[in-house]
Amino acid sequence: MTFPRRRGITEQAATAAIDQAWGMLRLPTIRAQFPELAESAAACRCPTSASSRSC
Repeated sequence: MTFPRRRGITEQAATAAIDQAWGMLRLPTIRAQFPELAESAAACRCPTSASSRSC
């Protein structure tokens, strides 16, 4: 069985479709963890705070 290719979908529409599918499947997303991960990564890049935190 072949399926027709979908073309012309915008990035915003694709993101919305993925978010909806993940929600229906109840899969965890990194979006909820992003602020903590970004803060940790930024701290590891800073030489002054890297000595106080382990990366």
